[in-house]
Parts: sequence; structure tokens; C-alpha cells
Amino acid sequence: EYNHYLMRSAIFVYAMGLDEYDEYVIRCVVLDNPTPFTMAEMASLTGNLSGNLLYRGGNVGGETAMMLHAIKELEKEEIGTSGIYEGGLDGAVGVDSEKEYPETSFKFFFNYCQFSPDEMETMLEEVDTDTGDGWMSVEVPTKVVLEDWDKNDCWRFLRNVCKTRFLNESPEEDDDDDDDDPDPYSV
Repeated sequence: EYNHYLMRSAIFVYAMGLDEYDEYVIRCVVLDNPTPFTMAEMASLTGNLSGNLLYRGGNVGGETAMMLHAIKELEKEEIGTSGIYEGGLDGAVGVDSEKEYPETSFKFFFNYCQFSPDEMETMLEEVDTDTGDGWMSVEVPTKVVLEDWDKNDCWRFLRNVCKTRFLNESPEEDDDDDDDDPDPYSV
């Protein structure tokens, strides 16, 4: 773990690029750190999204909330190829909205995590000597990002999925025709 705040947490990278100081940064949100507050309580949001929990996305940022969702029709730019979009609250709950979208397609965060490329690389290389746990970059279905997870539950779920898959695979099952790689399981 990089710091105690990120201990046993799953994070979603939603932006990479230059920040306001022209430094290249990677911005992420913690997926499994819910607050006890709903969007109705914290932002006076009404409608079908008012009961959505607010998640603490990290330890950096200001006083505003960010919305991630899986609704392509809200015409926001997709984050990579994840099927996740940022923003679009007016279209999701606004007066002009003709459609009511399911609340499970939206997740709200305040604050975020931010890393330099070197910090992210260091995190991905570290392994806890006691548990063998370490950071891993994986692509997950949209539902995993938008799920309402309790503290550490997303991390636990992904850890178990990865652990099971690594333990059940053997080099004979490798479909890779690349003979130059002597160990397909090296990290």
C-alpha cells in the first residue's frame, strides 16, 4: 500500500494528463470508501439519484462532488474504453431530462487521489512482505466501478478474483504464441 488511506482499497483511474501546474498526473477515485451521507443530504439533490451514497474518492480536492456513470446518451466523453463517463448531472436529473435513469448507473465522489507516474510505478512494484499483497492494474466491468461497495469490499472482491485466476492457470493454458517470453507469469 502506498499510504494508510489507500490500504486495501480499489481505485479507478479516471484522468491522466497535465494539471493546473503543468505537471503530468494520474487522478483516481477510491471505489470502496463510502460516506454515511446521500447526495440529498450533501448536495440537496432531488429525484431518483438523491438516495445515492457519496463516496470519498481520495484525500485531494475541493468542496465539489464528481459523478461517474454508464449512460452514453448523456453525451460525455468516455474514460478510456471503460464504459464509464464523468459528469452530466443536468442531463441525468435536470428538468429537461425526458428519461429517468436507474440510480445504479451513477456513483458520486468527493475528492480524489493523485499520483505522478513515478509514484504510480512505485506502487505497482511494491509487495507487502507479510501478506504477499501488492497493487495490480486490472480492467474491470463497468458494474464493478459503479457498485455500492462497503469499505474494502471492492478490494477484497478483486483480490479474490485475481488470486483464484492466478492459482487456477498454468503455463500450458497460455494462448500466447510469443516464444520470446520464457515466463508468462512474471510481473
